[in-house]
Amino acid sequence: MTDTSHDDTSGVDPQLAADLLSNDRGRVKHAIESISAQRLADHLETDTGTAGLVAAFDLMPTFYRGGLPERAVIRWAVTRRSHGKLERDVELAPDSCTVGEKGAFAAQPAATLTAPASAFVALACGATRGVELMSRGDLRVAGNVQLAMKMERLFDLEPNATSS
Repeated sequence: MTDTSHDDTSGVDPQLAADLLSNDRGRVKHAIESISAQRLADHLETDTGTAGLVAAFDLMPTFYRGGLPERAVIRWAVTRRSHGKLERDVELAPDSCTVGEKGAFAAQPAATLTAPASAFVALACGATRGVELMSRGDLRVAGNVQLAMKMERLFDLEPNATSS
């Protein structure tokens, strides 16, 4: 018998599940604002939710605005109850961003950002500010805090940002 407990959408409306996978910040933001925090966390434990998290990382280079004076690596550790951590290293350069598996780059991470999957999604679509997540204890930063605090600007996630 096959365990399919992680293959469903955890009771998330099919349209909202599609919005979560759309990679459109506006649609993702609307979806997470329409789903209870518990249901969103449950959804992100499914295979579909995992695919959405991976896609969010894969799309990071398209949202990168640049602006760092030199290369730096940021490690993201997205935590989930049953699927464990999803870790990605993000190499930021003055004009480019590259995402790889943990340890993919020669440089050691300048900062490690750790957050539950639902907090990562809220931050990645601009629904919640990093400072708010930190104050609630949903985002932990180890290492270069100043660099971590620039992430919203570097990825066009500041309030009133013009990206979709």
